[in-house]
Amino acid sequence: MALLPLLQKAIKLAGPLPLAAYMRTCLTHPTLGYYAKQDVFGAAGDFVTAPEVSQLFADSLAVYGIHALADHLAPAATTAAPAATPVLHYVELGPGRGTLASDLLRAAAKIAKLPPDSIHVHLVEASPFLSGSQAKALGARHAPAASASAAQPNSRRRSARRGKVSRTEAAARRERAKRGSRETPSGPRATSGSERSAIASVAWYDSVRELEGAFADGAPIYVVANEFFDALPVHQLLRVDGAWRERLVGLDPSGDALTLTLSDAPTLACSMVVDDGSVPVVDGDGIEISPDSWAAAKELARVLAAAPAPAFAGAIIDYGW
Repeated sequence: MALLPLLQKAIKLAGPLPLAAYMRTCLTHPTLGYYAKQDVFGAAGDFVTAPEVSQLFADSLAVYGIHALADHLAPAATTAAPAATPVLHYVELGPGRGTLASDLLRAAAKIAKLPPDSIHVHLVEASPFLSGSQAKALGARHAPAASASAAQPNSRRRSARRGKVSRTEAAARRERAKRGSRETPSGPRATSGSERSAIASVAWYDSVRELEGAFADGAPIYVVANEFFDALPVHQLLRVDGAWRERLVGLDPSGDALTLTLSDAPTLACSMVVDDGSVPVVDGDGIEISPDSWAAAKELARVLAAAPAPAFAGAIIDYGW
Protein backbone atom coordinates (compact mmCIF):
# COMPACT_ATOMS: atom_id res chain seq x y z
CA MET A 1 0.00 0.00 0.00
CA ALA A 2 1.24 3.50 -0.84
CA LEU A 3 1.15 6.43 1.56
CA LEU A 4 -1.05 8.70 -0.58
CA PRO A 5 -4.12 6.41 -0.56
CA LEU A 6 -3.72 6.08 3.20
CA LEU A 7 -3.76 9.86 3.63
CA GLN A 8 -6.68 10.27 1.20
CA LYS A 9 -8.72 7.75 3.15
CA ALA A 10 -7.94 9.41 6.48
CA ILE A 11 -8.96 12.84 5.17
CA LYS A 12 -12.18 11.52 3.63
CA LEU A 13 -13.11 9.85 6.91
CA ALA A 14 -12.16 12.58 9.39
CA GLY A 15 -11.65 15.75 7.38
CA PRO A 16 -8.47 17.76 6.74
CA LEU A 17 -5.46 16.80 8.85
CA PRO A 18 -3.37 19.18 10.95
CA LEU A 19 0.04 19.59 9.37
CA ALA A 20 1.55 17.89 12.44
CA ALA A 21 -0.51 14.74 11.85
CA TYR A 22 0.42 14.76 8.17
CA MET A 23 4.13 15.12 9.00
CA ARG A 24 3.99 12.39 11.63
CA THR A 25 2.45 9.93 9.20
CA CYS A 26 4.80 10.78 6.34
CA LEU A 27 7.94 10.63 8.46
CA THR A 28 7.38 7.76 10.87
CA HIS A 29 4.67 5.43 9.55
CA PRO A 30 6.15 2.03 10.51
CA THR A 31 6.19 0.63 6.96
CA LEU A 32 5.64 3.58 4.59
CA GLY A 33 7.31 6.46 6.41
CA TYR A 34 10.24 8.45 5.07
CA TYR A 35 12.64 7.25 7.78
CA ALA A 36 11.28 3.71 7.98
CA LYS A 37 12.61 2.19 4.78
CA GLN A 38 15.60 4.06 3.40
CA ASP A 39 18.90 5.75 4.12
CA VAL A 40 18.11 9.45 3.81
CA PHE A 41 21.62 10.73 4.57
CA GLY A 42 24.60 11.46 2.38
CA ALA A 43 25.09 11.53 -1.37
CA ALA A 44 22.55 8.79 -1.94
CA GLY A 45 19.98 10.46 0.28
CA ASP A 46 18.39 13.89 0.58
CA PHE A 47 20.54 15.78 3.09
CA VAL A 48 23.73 15.75 5.14
CA THR A 49 24.05 16.50 8.85
CA ALA A 50 27.12 17.77 10.68
CA PRO A 51 28.30 14.36 12.00
CA GLU A 52 28.46 13.06 8.42
CA VAL A 53 30.61 16.00 7.29
CA SER A 54 33.43 15.95 9.83
CA GLN A 55 34.43 14.04 12.94
CA LEU A 56 35.33 17.40 14.51
CA PHE A 57 31.66 17.87 15.35
CA ALA A 58 31.59 14.68 17.41
CA ASP A 59 34.98 15.43 18.94
CA SER A 60 33.75 18.83 20.13
CA LEU A 61 30.71 17.27 21.80
CA ALA A 62 32.92 14.61 23.36
CA VAL A 63 35.20 17.26 24.88
CA TYR A 64 32.20 19.16 26.21
CA GLY A 65 30.55 16.10 27.77
CA ILE A 66 33.72 14.77 29.38
CA HIS A 67 34.59 18.22 30.75
CA ALA A 68 31.09 18.65 32.21
CA LEU A 69 31.13 15.22 33.88
CA ALA A 70 34.85 14.98 34.67
CA ASP A 71 34.42 14.87 38.45
CA HIS A 72 32.05 11.90 38.20
CA LEU A 73 33.85 9.58 35.76
CA ALA A 74 36.13 6.67 36.59
CA PRO A 75 39.78 7.62 37.18
CA ALA A 76 42.40 6.70 34.60
CA ALA A 77 43.90 4.09 36.93
CA THR A 78 40.94 1.81 36.30
CA THR A 79 41.33 1.62 32.52
CA ALA A 80 43.17 -1.71 32.40
CA ALA A 81 40.22 -3.92 33.31
CA PRO A 82 36.58 -3.91 32.13
CA ALA A 83 34.23 -1.87 34.29
CA ALA A 84 32.07 -3.89 36.68
CA THR A 85 29.35 -1.23 36.62
CA PRO A 86 28.60 1.58 34.14
CA VAL A 87 30.87 4.61 34.24
CA LEU A 88 28.66 6.61 31.88
CA HIS A 89 25.20 6.45 30.30
CA TYR A 90 25.12 7.99 26.81
CA VAL A 91 21.66 8.89 25.52
CA GLU A 92 21.02 10.11 21.99
CA LEU A 93 17.68 11.21 20.60
CA GLY A 94 17.29 10.60 16.86
CA PRO A 95 20.79 9.16 16.27
CA GLY A 96 20.58 8.95 12.46
CA ARG A 97 23.08 6.43 11.11
CA GLY A 98 24.87 6.22 14.45
CA THR A 99 27.83 8.19 13.11
CA LEU A 100 27.73 10.82 15.87
CA ALA A 101 27.42 8.24 18.66
CA SER A 102 30.25 6.13 17.27
CA ASP A 103 32.69 9.02 16.79
CA LEU A 104 31.73 10.83 20.00
CA LEU A 105 32.06 7.78 22.23
CA ARG A 106 35.36 6.75 20.70
CA ALA A 107 36.74 10.23 21.37
CA ALA A 108 35.21 10.43 24.86
CA ALA A 109 36.69 7.09 25.90
CA LYS A 110 40.13 8.21 24.74
CA ILE A 111 39.95 11.65 26.36
CA ALA A 112 38.70 10.37 29.71
CA LYS A 113 40.69 7.10 29.58
CA LEU A 114 37.51 5.15 30.21
CA PRO A 115 37.85 1.41 30.87
CA PRO A 116 36.42 -1.24 28.54
CA ASP A 117 32.71 -1.97 28.86
CA SER A 118 32.10 1.25 30.77
CA ILE A 119 29.60 3.12 28.56
CA HIS A 120 25.98 2.06 28.27
CA VAL A 121 24.34 3.48 25.15
CA HIS A 122 20.63 4.35 24.94
CA LEU A 123 19.22 5.33 21.54
CA VAL A 124 15.73 6.78 21.04
CA GLU A 125 14.86 5.82 17.47
CA ALA A 126 11.52 5.22 15.74
CA SER A 127 12.94 3.80 12.50
CA PRO A 128 13.72 0.06 12.19
CA PHE A 129 15.93 0.82 9.19
CA LEU A 130 18.04 3.41 11.00
CA SER A 131 18.23 1.23 14.12
CA GLY A 132 20.03 -1.35 12.02
CA SER A 133 22.48 1.26 10.75
CA GLN A 134 23.15 2.42 14.30
CA ALA A 135 23.84 -1.13 15.48
CA LYS A 136 26.38 -1.58 12.71
CA ALA A 137 28.08 1.75 13.47
CA LEU A 138 28.38 0.90 17.16
CA GLY A 139 29.50 -2.67 16.66
CA ALA A 140 26.46 -4.17 18.38
CA ARG A 141 26.35 -7.93 17.91
CA HIS A 142 22.57 -8.08 17.79
CA ALA A 143 21.53 -5.59 15.15
CA PRO A 144 17.85 -4.68 15.55
CA ALA A 145 15.77 -5.63 12.51
CA ALA A 146 12.23 -4.83 11.41
CA SER A 147 9.70 -7.63 11.80
CA ALA A 148 6.23 -8.36 10.52
CA SER A 149 4.83 -6.79 13.66
CA ALA A 150 6.35 -3.43 12.68
CA ALA A 151 2.98 -2.61 11.18
CA GLN A 152 1.69 -2.33 14.75
CA PRO A 153 3.32 0.88 16.02
CA ASN A 154 2.09 0.44 19.60
CA SER A 155 3.14 -3.20 19.91
CA ARG A 156 5.51 -3.94 22.78
CA ARG A 157 6.44 -7.22 21.06
CA ARG A 158 7.65 -5.21 18.09
CA SER A 159 10.01 -3.30 20.37
CA ALA A 160 11.39 -6.49 21.83
CA ARG A 161 11.94 -8.08 18.42
CA ARG A 162 13.78 -5.02 17.21
CA GLY A 163 16.16 -5.24 20.11
CA LYS A 164 14.45 -2.44 21.97
CA VAL A 165 13.50 -2.50 25.60
CA SER A 166 9.82 -2.92 26.36
CA ARG A 167 8.26 -1.83 29.64
CA THR A 168 8.26 -5.45 30.85
CA GLU A 169 11.92 -5.86 29.95
CA ALA A 170 12.78 -2.53 31.59
CA ALA A 171 12.14 -3.94 35.07
CA ALA A 172 14.35 -6.93 34.34
CA ARG A 173 17.04 -4.67 32.94
CA ARG A 174 17.00 -2.54 36.10
CA GLU A 175 17.55 -5.65 38.17
CA ARG A 176 20.40 -6.77 35.90
CA ALA A 177 21.94 -3.30 36.11
CA LYS A 178 22.15 -3.61 39.88
CA ARG A 179 24.16 -6.80 39.41
CA GLY A 180 26.43 -5.16 36.85
CA SER A 181 25.23 -7.26 33.91
CA ARG A 182 24.87 -5.97 30.36
CA GLU A 183 22.40 -6.47 27.53
CA THR A 184 23.17 -6.25 23.81
CA PRO A 185 26.98 -6.24 24.30
CA SER A 186 29.00 -4.50 21.66
CA GLY A 187 31.53 -6.28 19.55
CA PRO A 188 35.16 -5.23 19.00
CA ARG A 189 35.54 -1.97 17.09
CA ALA A 190 37.13 -2.38 13.69
CA THR A 191 39.49 0.55 14.30
CA SER A 192 40.68 -0.48 17.76
CA GLY A 193 42.66 -3.63 16.95
CA SER A 194 42.99 -5.71 20.08
CA GLU A 195 41.77 -2.84 22.27
CA ARG A 196 38.37 -3.55 23.80
CA SER A 197 35.56 -1.10 23.19
CA ALA A 198 34.40 1.20 25.97
CA ILE A 199 30.82 0.47 24.87
CA ALA A 200 29.29 -2.16 27.13
CA SER A 201 25.74 -2.26 25.76
CA VAL A 202 23.39 -0.67 23.24
CA ALA A 203 19.63 -0.46 23.79
CA TRP A 204 16.91 1.03 21.59
CA TYR A 205 13.72 2.81 22.64
CA ASP A 206 10.68 3.92 20.62
CA SER A 207 10.19 7.08 22.71
CA VAL A 208 11.77 9.17 25.43
CA ARG A 209 9.18 7.85 27.88
CA GLU A 210 10.63 4.33 27.56
CA LEU A 211 13.93 5.53 29.05
CA GLU A 212 12.28 5.48 32.47
CA GLY A 213 14.21 3.21 34.83
CA ALA A 214 17.20 2.79 32.50
CA PHE A 215 19.64 4.58 34.83
CA ALA A 216 19.06 2.80 38.15
CA ASP A 217 22.77 2.10 38.70
CA GLY A 218 23.55 5.76 39.45
CA ALA A 219 26.16 6.47 36.75
CA PRO A 220 26.33 10.00 35.24
CA ILE A 221 24.27 10.66 32.13
CA TYR A 222 25.16 12.51 28.93
CA VAL A 223 22.23 13.35 26.63
CA VAL A 224 22.76 14.45 23.03
CA ALA A 225 20.09 15.48 20.53
CA ASN A 226 21.35 16.72 17.16
CA GLU A 227 18.58 17.97 14.86
CA PHE A 228 16.03 15.94 16.79
CA PHE A 229 13.59 18.56 18.04
CA ASP A 230 13.59 20.59 14.83
CA ALA A 231 12.55 17.46 12.88
CA LEU A 232 9.47 16.77 15.01
CA PRO A 233 5.98 17.55 13.64
CA VAL A 234 4.69 21.12 13.90
CA HIS A 235 1.35 22.87 13.75
CA GLN A 236 1.33 25.93 11.48
CA LEU A 237 -0.92 28.82 12.49
CA LEU A 238 -1.81 31.89 10.44
CA ARG A 239 -3.35 35.15 11.66
CA VAL A 240 -6.57 35.85 9.73
CA ASP A 241 -9.13 38.56 10.57
CA GLY A 242 -7.66 39.10 14.01
CA ALA A 243 -7.68 35.42 15.01
CA TRP A 244 -5.47 32.38 14.62
CA ARG A 245 -6.37 29.72 12.07
CA GLU A 246 -4.57 26.40 11.61
CA ARG A 247 -3.08 25.24 8.33
CA LEU A 248 -4.51 21.85 7.38
CA VAL A 249 -3.87 19.24 4.69
CA GLY A 250 -7.02 18.40 2.77
CA LEU A 251 -8.12 17.23 -0.67
CA ASP A 252 -8.78 19.32 -3.76
CA PRO A 253 -12.27 19.29 -5.37
CA SER A 254 -11.39 16.16 -7.35
CA GLY A 255 -10.77 14.29 -4.11
CA ASP A 256 -7.45 12.98 -5.38
CA ALA A 257 -4.73 15.58 -4.85
CA LEU A 258 -3.59 16.90 -1.48
CA THR A 259 -3.89 20.62 -0.87
CA LEU A 260 -3.29 23.09 1.94
CA THR A 261 -6.23 24.84 3.53
CA LEU A 262 -7.09 26.75 6.70
CA SER A 263 -9.41 25.78 9.53
CA ASP A 264 -12.77 27.61 9.56
CA ALA A 265 -12.35 28.47 13.25
CA PRO A 266 -9.59 28.41 15.87
CA THR A 267 -8.46 24.87 16.71
CA LEU A 268 -6.98 23.34 19.85
CA ALA A 269 -3.52 24.19 18.53
CA CYS A 270 -4.59 27.82 18.13
CA SER A 271 -5.54 27.94 21.81
CA MET A 272 -1.94 27.14 22.75
CA VAL A 273 -0.81 30.59 21.59
CA VAL A 274 -1.01 33.24 24.33
CA ASP A 275 -1.98 36.64 22.95
CA ASP A 276 -1.03 38.90 25.85
CA GLY A 277 -0.01 41.88 23.75
CA SER A 278 3.69 41.49 24.48
CA VAL A 279 4.38 40.68 20.81
CA PRO A 280 2.63 42.73 18.10
CA VAL A 281 0.64 40.48 15.77
CA VAL A 282 -1.02 41.47 12.51
CA ASP A 283 -3.00 39.60 9.89
CA GLY A 284 -0.76 37.50 7.70
CA ASP A 285 1.66 36.64 10.53
CA GLY A 286 2.43 32.96 10.99
CA ILE A 287 3.79 30.82 13.77
CA GLU A 288 4.80 27.19 14.24
CA ILE A 289 4.30 25.26 17.47
CA SER A 290 5.41 21.74 18.29
CA PRO A 291 3.57 19.97 21.13
CA ASP A 292 5.57 16.86 20.20
CA SER A 293 8.77 18.73 21.08
CA TRP A 294 7.30 20.00 24.34
CA ALA A 295 6.20 16.49 25.29
CA ALA A 296 9.60 14.96 24.49
CA ALA A 297 11.44 17.64 26.49
CA LYS A 298 9.06 17.24 29.43
CA GLU A 299 9.44 13.44 29.41
CA LEU A 300 13.22 13.74 29.24
CA ALA A 301 13.23 16.11 32.21
CA ARG A 302 10.99 13.75 34.18
CA VAL A 303 13.14 10.70 33.43
CA LEU A 304 16.35 12.49 34.36
CA ALA A 305 14.87 13.96 37.53
CA ALA A 306 13.95 10.44 38.68
CA ALA A 307 17.39 8.98 37.91
CA PRO A 308 19.83 8.60 40.83
CA ALA A 309 22.69 9.97 38.73
CA PRO A 310 25.27 12.19 40.44
CA ALA A 311 25.48 14.50 37.41
CA PHE A 312 23.95 15.17 34.01
CA ALA A 313 25.20 16.87 30.87
CA GLY A 314 23.28 17.65 27.73
CA ALA A 315 23.83 19.04 24.25
CA ILE A 316 20.81 19.91 22.12
CA ILE A 317 21.65 21.23 18.65
CA ASP A 318 18.95 22.58 16.36
CA TYR A 319 18.89 25.11 13.55
CA GLY A 320 16.40 27.88 12.89
CA TRP A 321 15.29 29.34 9.59
